[in-house]
Amino acid sequence: MTQRATKKPSHPRPAATRREGRGFVGQHTGWLAAGAAALVASAAINRVNAHRAEAKTPPAGEFIEVDGVRLHYVDRGEGPVVVLLHGNAVTLQDFEVSGVLGLAAEHHRVLVPASLPAVPLIGDLMAMTISPIAALLTGPVALKASFAPAPVPDKMADFPVGLTLRPSQIRASAAEGALMVPAAVSLAGRYRDLELPVIIMSGEGDLVTFAGKHAERLARDIEGAELRLVPSQGHFLHYAVPEQVTAALSDLASQPAGPAKSHTQAA
Repeated sequence: MTQRATKKPSHPRPAATRREGRGFVGQHTGWLAAGAAALVASAAINRVNAHRAEAKTPPAGEFIEVDGVRLHYVDRGEGPVVVLLHGNAVTLQDFEVSGVLGLAAEHHRVLVPASLPAVPLIGDLMAMTISPIAALLTGPVALKASFAPAPVPDKMADFPVGLTLRPSQIRASAAEGALMVPAAVSLAGRYRDLELPVIIMSGEGDLVTFAGKHAERLARDIEGAELRLVPSQGHFLHYAVPEQVTAALSDLASQPAGPAKSHTQAA
C-alpha cells in the first residue's frame, strides 16, 4: 500500500519580515553608495593635487624612448659618466635636494632617471583613491625610519612631496617594490662574477636594509668590494653625508678596472 505524500501548504512570509529584509538591503545599499561617492571624491582630489604638484615642479631634463618605454632623465656636468640610481620610490628630486647631484656634476657627467615606468601591479582604483591618502598619513613615520638613528635633516623641507603622491608615481613605486625581492634573488648568484671596482656604503644604524644582513653580506659576495660603514647614520646616506657619497664616486673613477683586494673601513 502506497502512501501519498501530502504537500505542505506554503505560508507567505510575514509583512514585517519582508520589510526587515528590504530595510537591511536598503541600508547596505546606502553604505555602498556612500563608499562609492567617497572613492570618486578621493580620485578627483588626488587628480587635482597631482596636477598642482606637476605645475609647481615642472619636469626638468629630457625624454627618451628605450624599447618602447618612455623614460625621463636629467643629464648634467662634464667628465667621466656617472649614473645615479636608487630604487623603490626615490626620484631625481631626492638627488637634487640631498646635494648629491650638484656635487657629482662638478667633476662628472651625471645621468639621473627622473621617473620610473609605471606597471599597474596595484589596481588603478587603489592608486587613484586610497593610496595617496595612506602615503600622506604614513609618510612622516617612514621618513623618520629612513633617517634613524639620525634626525630628519632640515633640507627635506625642500622636497616636493606632492610628486610622490601622484597615482602614476604610486603605481610605479608599487611595481618596483613588488619586483625588488624576486630580482635580488635572481641576481644573487651573479655577484661573484662582477669584475669591477665596487664601494658599498651603509649606515651602521640602518633600520631599512640592515648593514649586517645586506651591505656586509654583499661585500663578502663581491670580490674586491670595499665596505664603508657610516657611524650613527641610517638608510638615507645621500641626504646625511652627500660629500662622502660623491667622494666614493671619485674614488671609484680613479681606480683601474678589475677587482681589488677586499677590505672594510669606517667612513
